Amino acid sequence: APAQQRMWLLNRFDVADGIDGGDHIAFALDLDADTDLDAVRAAAATVLSRHDSLRTVFPDSPSGPRQHVLSSVTLDLEPVDAGTDLDADLAEFARARFDLTVDPPIRTRLYRTNSGYVLAVVIDHIAADGLSLLPLGRDAVAAYRAHRDGETPELPAPSVTYRDYARWHRAVLGDENDPDSLAARQLAFWKQTLDDASPLLA
Repeated sequence: APAQQRMWLLNRFDVADGIDGGDHIAFALDLDADTDLDAVRAAAATVLSRHDSLRTVFPDSPSGPRQHVLSSVTLDLEPVDAGTDLDADLAEFARARFDLTVDPPIRTRLYRTNSGYVLAVVIDHIAADGLSLLPLGRDAVAAYRAHRDGETPELPAPSVTYRDYARWHRAVLGDENDPDSLAARQLAFWKQTLDDASPLLA
């Protein structure tokens, strides 16, 4: 999708320039000491297998970036002892760059604390947004409960995937080389609108 192309290009600049943080969605969850970590790992595998966007890398090619869905992705869910400044550790973990040409757009770290665990999750915006966290969260909770209870998660198949949306969006926009397409008309409008804009923006 065009939005993903923009994010991919910005990511390439970030990686080249050594910029941290990029366009990340990061959050941390407090987990009780009696959390079933095997069920957490199984739930993570269920969610990853269900949502292709979390297993997609974007290698470069002569014609530009392309999407490649990995058959599997394993998240790091082995507990590590929390340091003396967990907030600083979480911030550093959230800022670390993804190289979207090779890295899956999600990573996790599980910190062991005095009261239980803290699960840190970082997702690149190329694979998710605030709204998509709702179904991801619902799937993760349902999968965890099922695995914890020794059951197979029964999650309905997604009615629409991001791949479906991207195909629809490209069909609506059309080919920018076709002067009658929406993409060509929008491109022409913005070229004309920005024609006299300063090449350097404050």
